[in-house]
Amino acid sequence: MVAAGMVFMTQNAFLLLMILFFMGLQSTFFGPIKYALLPQLLRSEELIAGNAYVEASTYVSIILGFYIPNTPGVQPKLPLNFNFLQQIGRNIRFIRSHVIVYRTIIGATWFWILGTFFLTELFPLCSKVFHTEQTVVTLFLILFSLGVATGSFFCNRLLKGEVSIVYVPISAIGLSVCSFVIYLLSIGFKAGEQMLPVGDFMLMPRGAAIAVTLFLFAFMGGMYIVPLNALMQKKAPKNFVATVIAGNNIINSLGMVAISLSAALLSAFGFRITDLFLYVALISAGVAFYICKLLPVALLRSVFCFVLNLFFHVEVQGIQNLRQAGSKVLLIANHVSLLDGILLAAYLPRKITFAIDSDWAQKWYVRLFDGIVDFYPLNPTNPLSVRSLIGELDKGKTVMIFPEGRISVTGSLMKVYEGAGVVAVKIFLHRRFG
Repeated sequence: MVAAGMVFMTQNAFLLLMILFFMGLQSTFFGPIKYALLPQLLRSEELIAGNAYVEASTYVSIILGFYIPNTPGVQPKLPLNFNFLQQIGRNIRFIRSHVIVYRTIIGATWFWILGTFFLTELFPLCSKVFHTEQTVVTLFLILFSLGVATGSFFCNRLLKGEVSIVYVPISAIGLSVCSFVIYLLSIGFKAGEQMLPVGDFMLMPRGAAIAVTLFLFAFMGGMYIVPLNALMQKKAPKNFVATVIAGNNIINSLGMVAISLSAALLSAFGFRITDLFLYVALISAGVAFYICKLLPVALLRSVFCFVLNLFFHVEVQGIQNLRQAGSKVLLIANHVSLLDGILLAAYLPRKITFAIDSDWAQKWYVRLFDGIVDFYPLNPTNPLSVRSLIGELDKGKTVMIFPEGRISVTGSLMKVYEGAGVVAVKIFLHRRFG
């Protein structure tokens, strides 16, 4: 930074580019180390919060000195390969051999592609389309940073430490919608002859709307990237977390270069700045569609959680007990309303197999929830019928039983049929004696 300050005084563009190159080189080493530390220092349930803090502090650019505990290198004798092109190829092949990690990185790369496009195009958008002073660009950059930070913290609050991509599809949709709204607000913008100061711009309804939309775009970006980073760290092989992060940075960089070259090429062919925003919005819609197609259960769960939070302000406690239970879990709950099943399916961080009365299973509205749960029709009053659920538990599934067999008419626990006890005893004996 000292060198950059000195070069700015000389106004030597070549030296500035050289310093920019070395800054990127520094980040190449710093990024993998920084993110690879998190799985060593944090428990699995703390990864979401840890990534949220890192992402938020990065974008807000808080310059503080943090004490980082010493952690041993997981591969201290790993030899350096100075043939960086060969090593890049090895990294990418290694990542592709781990499907979940690879898909997570591709998803994270889209965030960096969008971020690069917006941060580079805000300058010409403000100067050439909105005809504003430099202070508006500064405001937009602040809003972008605050938006990512707020979205990161909000994601951590929603997930409560659970490493889950449940909100990734709906966040991808939000990124696409915000991109398109910014395009719509930009076209036909009536700019005056004199450059607008930030106050006058924000007093314009369209100016304020653009600022709010940009904040929401960045907010969705924070919601989108934090769980992807946490999942990547969790699923990466323990001895190769830094390798995975380095490969992630390589692929991210390729995506950022691709969008920059693409924007420059389209501009050379006569595309206006607003056309470029439409171009990115359309691609973003395609990416969101693909993510939703890849993660339909996550999309449905996020929609249900949003609606339930909106109307009932749901609070979940004790979710760590489900994590500690492992696989082959039997859940037994009282039944006070038709919302019970929806609440459990939406907020429990795994797909549930619901034991449901055969008559109820035939109802059309029950089938609306096929996407987020598995239904297992049976007669709850028949112990022999309930025994068949044991086979589902042996497959490692999480099974849900309402042992009362019907909705409570008293608001408290009613008669519990024997079938649920048969399954519970079977699970207990299996875990106790194998």
